[in-house]
Amino acid sequence: MRLYLRIITFIILCLTFIGCNYKAKREAEIKRYLDEQNFTVVTPNNWRAVLEHGQVSYTPINKGGEIMHCLVRVVNFKSEETKNFKEFALTRINHIKDIRLTNNESITKQNLEFGEVYIHDYHFNWINKVYSVFTMYFQKDKHYYKYEYFTQTKLYETHLSNANSILNSFKLK
Repeated sequence: MRLYLRIITFIILCLTFIGCNYKAKREAEIKRYLDEQNFTVVTPNNWRAVLEHGQVSYTPINKGGEIMHCLVRVVNFKSEETKNFKEFALTRINHIKDIRLTNNESITKQNLEFGEVYIHDYHFNWINKVYSVFTMYFQKDKHYYKYEYFTQTKLYETHLSNANSILNSFKLK
């Protein structure tokens, strides 16, 4: 019986160590991604950075741990990828239209504090839930950026002010 308890204790300790080690590696990887970015954003106190599809995203801190109900992402693209900004933005928008069955979609070009921007606003169904996505493409210092607010439609207004605060905090390093 004692041997059995020792084995169980050993297994629990190993699993705890592995879990803590994984979390530390994940946090170090997020920090590395953030350090390599040429920009910064400020997140609300009740949000955290996560790695999702190889990119840093931000999500509300959630006791259940589910991050996919709401994500904000800012991605930097080098402008050498395409000839001009309009081509870049429209190519990205068309790619999304090719991989997701979008509905209630609008694509607009506007002049905002970020300069000329292309906005792709749409909804789509995924795993029996409806999601709303607001994507804005903009250009700063010869780099192209994508800001994306991705959330379950029923939570769109709940997180909108925090998502906007992240966008408004964008600064080049």
